This record gives sequence, C-alpha cells and structure tokens, in this order.
Amino acid sequence: MLWLTATVVNAQFLPKAVSLNSLPGSPSPGQTFTVTASTPLFDSATSFFQWTINGVFKKEFSSTGKNSINLTAGPAGSTINVSVIVSKIDGGKDSDSIAIHVSDLNLIWFADTYKPKWYKGKSLPVQNSVVNVVAVPTIILDGSRIDPEDLIYRWGLDDQKNLLTGMGKQVFPVKISRYTKNPIQVKLTVEDIDKRIRKEGFIFLNPLEPLIVIYPFSPLGGVESRNGSGTLISAKRGLLDFVAEPFFFPVSSRRDLSYSWRVENTAVSGVPLNQNFLTVDTVKRTAGAIPISVTIKTSGDPAISISKLITLFLQ
Repeated sequence: MLWLTATVVNAQFLPKAVSLNSLPGSPSPGQTFTVTASTPLFDSATSFFQWTINGVFKKEFSSTGKNSINLTAGPAGSTINVSVIVSKIDGGKDSDSIAIHVSDLNLIWFADTYKPKWYKGKSLPVQNSVVNVVAVPTIILDGSRIDPEDLIYRWGLDDQKNLLTGMGKQVFPVKISRYTKNPIQVKLTVEDIDKRIRKEGFIFLNPLEPLIVIYPFSPLGGVESRNGSGTLISAKRGLLDFVAEPFFFPVSSRRDLSYSWRVENTAVSGVPLNQNFLTVDTVKRTAGAIPISVTIKTSGDPAISISKLITLFLQ
C-alpha cells in the first residue's frame, strides 16, 4: 500500500508576488531615488509593468521588464505615491503600492576650541578637542512636522555603531584623540517612533593641529591682522609690539595657555599681565634680521605645545 502525506505550507512564509521598495527609503529634497518592483515568484524580464505616480499612469515608465524606475523627490514633507500592476506571461496579474515620504537631515558641528574674539571664522576641530555634532532633521508625516525631541537617534563613529542612542539625542559629543590625524566619520540613523521613516547621514571631521600667528600690534589700531606672515619689515626704530594669537587650541580661554618668548634665541618675558604680548626695543639696533619665536603650551594631560617663528627685518 502506498501512503501519501500532504504537507500544508503556511501562507505567511510565502513572499509577496510583487513588492515595491525605495532606495533610499526616505529621499531628501531634490534627490534622485529608485523604486524597484521585486517579483520573487515569477520572471520579471517577461512581465509587463504598468507604473502609476500619484494617481497618474506613466506610459513612459511602463514596458516589458521595466521593474525599476528613477524619480526625483520634491520638497521635505511631500509624499510620492507609487503603484505598479504586473501582467505575467501566463495572463495573471499582481500589484503593489508604496508611499514614499520626503524628509531631510542635516549634520552640523561646533568645535570646542579657542579662537580670538576678533576672528570671524569658525572654530576648527583639533587633536584632543571635543566637537559637538548636531542633527537637524526635517521629518513631516501626515502634514505635521515631528519634533526632533520625539525622534530616535543612533550615532556611530567609523566602524563603531550605537555609541549614543535614544530618543531626542540630537547632540553627539565627539572626543578627538590627541594622536588622531585621519578624518573621523560620524554616522547617524534617525527614525520616527513608528519606524515609518528612516534617515541616514554622515559627515567627516578633519582634525588639525592648533596654530599660532604673530601679529604686529599698535596702541591705536590694535592687532594688525592683515600682517600675519612669517616675515615682518620695519624701517623705524623704537618699541615694537607683537601679539601671539592662538587659534583652535582645545581650551575655553586664553588664560589656560602659557607663553614662552625668545628673541634672537634668548628667552625674554612678555608683558606681565598679558603674556601673549611682547615688546621689542629696536632703538639701538642696526639693520638686520631678528628672529622672534613663541611657544604656547596647554595645561592638563596630555599637554600640547606649539611653536611659531617669525623674522623681523630692520631696514
């Protein structure tokens, strides 16, 4: 006697005949993205795909084997509704649809490094400093913008994932190693609580070394910031003032720095109350070159020490 055994396959384990997906899942404004119709149960090359975008049939996208299309995202908060009908070679039809939400994610950073008050540029990241990376998401669902505090953030560095996670974690403080010279990649994934939108972004932090610029200083004009080269020329004799301006040292105040001056390789003192100032008496000096250098050092461990040399030429 021959016994036959019937096996019932649970339908929940069978893949959908047609499944739409978008890459990326939530494009940024103006970004080109791809919508693909996966057909795991039949051959897409012999099937006819009819595409509809926001309720409008798109003849230019529809043809045999056309299982993917490229679209351009509109403004943040807009939704693109895509549907497809797939006609198989045996006469059967299957379909699927997807709603694609356009959102945006910007990453900005602020380096906790010192710069002169008169300097209008941005503080830059350096070794041994802290850089705060801030996420600015624009995610709009059902016509309402989701408060960034209500989003879930997952931060990572290079190959390290989930170094900081949680709702409302918009700010990621990055401590840069004293010995790091290579760019650091900061990665972020942002999701709404219902996981309808998932945004990914990244930026690179390029750590530099702090720098020093020695400027001439005049009692009336202050720092002569346009004359910060390594060579200074003076035709007059008398008391010449100089100021050593530190840039991007990992300190909060100039008072956290120490200054050591040398003139013609001889240690000299700066102005008692402002050690970053130096006065050089050239009254009795003849024409020639005078090397002037300063070394600026941070406190703490590890200490950072940077030196700068300029040459003053007397005519």
